[in-house]
Amino acid sequence: MPEEGIKHYRRIIDLKKSLAGIYQSLGIIYRKRNLINASIISLKNALAITPQVASIHYDLGLSYSLVDSLLQKGIDSYKKSIEIDSTDASVHYELGMLYGKTGKPGHQIWELQKAIKLRPDYPQARIDLAIAYFNNRQYISSWEQIKEFEKSGLAVSPKFLSALTKALPRPKD
Repeated sequence: MPEEGIKHYRRIIDLKKSLAGIYQSLGIIYRKRNLINASIISLKNALAITPQVASIHYDLGLSYSLVDSLLQKGIDSYKKSIEIDSTDASVHYELGMLYGKTGKPGHQIWELQKAIKLRPDYPQARIDLAIAYFNNRQYISSWEQIKEFEKSGLAVSPKFLSALTKALPRPKD
């Protein structure tokens, strides 16, 4: 009765995948309710069942990034997500922002550039890249990002524009 055994085995696999999805959803809910430890535990349970799901690593990275002592684990989780699927601009964006938070501006710029390359219409990544360039004293590159950001019809913070203008007046087009 090998067919019967195969059918039961497939049913168990489907149940485990479903359970992993439940753990992931629960982890997201816990994070939204600021129950970070519970979120991390739930997402780790999801990974124990389905370790090759990029979105679970991403969600775990989001939870880790909310705890200062776990920022490196957040970076590692985002990297694992990218290792599985490098096409999600949001993961590159979050990794870039975490690099910025941990004092790695070169890495931050690199990841934000990747996010924009994957999704050119990503205004938050574009403005944060402009800020990262500014913080790294790459003012011309910062102005280039501002110009692209303004094409989206969104307004740049007057305070940021003022600081950038003081560092380097707006280049003529």
